[in-house]
Amino acid sequence: MHHAVQHLRRHGVAYVALFVALSGTSYAAVTTRLPANSVGTTQVINHSLLKMDFKRGQLPRGPRGLRGPEGFAGPRGLIGPQGPTGKQGPPGDRTFVETLPAGKTVRGEWAVIEQATAAGQQFGDSITFQYPLPSAPVAHYIEAGQPAPAGCLGNVLEPGAEPGNLCIFEQEPFNAVRDPQICNWLNGSCTGPSRLGFTVVPTSFEADVMEVDGTWAVTAPVNATTRPRAHLSAP
Repeated sequence: MHHAVQHLRRHGVAYVALFVALSGTSYAAVTTRLPANSVGTTQVINHSLLKMDFKRGQLPRGPRGLRGPEGFAGPRGLIGPQGPTGKQGPPGDRTFVETLPAGKTVRGEWAVIEQATAAGQQFGDSITFQYPLPSAPVAHYIEAGQPAPAGCLGNVLEPGAEPGNLCIFEQEPFNAVRDPQICNWLNGSCTGPSRLGFTVVPTSFEADVMEVDGTWAVTAPVNATTRPRAHLSAP
C-alpha cells in the first residue's frame, strides 16, 4: 500500500494528462463529420444502407412487374332496399272493336283443294273476316293473270281493296272452270258476301284433283248502306 501511494504521488500529473488526452480524442472522433466524397465502395458494408440513406431520385425505378393472378370473387353483397313505387300509367283503351272501322282493311288467304270424281262438282272454302263489317261489301273475283278492276288494288301478292269492296285474287287454278260462285251461308245464297265473310265455290272441270287458291282483301265501307253484289273481272 505504501508503494502504491508513493507511485501515484510521483506519476499523478502524468495520469491526469493521459486522461485528458484520451478524452479529447474520443470526443473529436464522435463529433467530427466525414469530409465529402471520403466514403467509397470499400468503406460500405454490403446491404447496410437503406432507402432512407439516399436522396429522393438517386435510386432508379425498377421495371414494372408482371400482373398478378386474379383474386377470388368476393362474397355477394347484401340486397339493396326496394326502390319507390313508380307513378301509375294512364288507363288503357278498353274499347272493344265490334266492327271494322270505316276505311280500314283486313287481308287473308283462301284455298279449295278437293278430289273431284266427276265434272261439274262444286266445293267451297269459307272465310270469316277478322272483324265484322258494318255492311256487306261488293265482291270482285280477279282470275289469275287479270288486272285489278275498279274497286280493287294491288295483285295476288299484295291484295288491296277500296272502301266497301272485297277483292278475291286467284293465283293459279287447276281442274276448275272459270267464274266460281261467291256465296255466304248467313243468307244461304250465292249472291255475294255477307258482312261477316264469304265462300268461294269453284266447279270441277273433270274427275281429278281440283285446286284453286289465292288471297283476298276487304275494306270497310265508308257508307254502311252499301248493298252487296258480286262482280267478276273481264277475261
